[in-house]
Amino acid sequence: MPRMTFTFEGRRYDVTAKTDKELAVRVAMKKRDLEEGTKTKDRSTPRGG
Repeated sequence: MPRMTFTFEGRRYDVTAKTDKELAVRVAMKKRDLEEGTKTKDRSTPRGG
């Protein structure tokens, strides 16, 4: 399974796909979404103190 890791504004992103061609498409879409600020999904959960 092809996999690529890249960083954007200090955060690391991991993208996987079934084929190399699909991986290239997914990486391009992810980078575009990050640059446009769409589909921002933060996995961090605030913790109460």
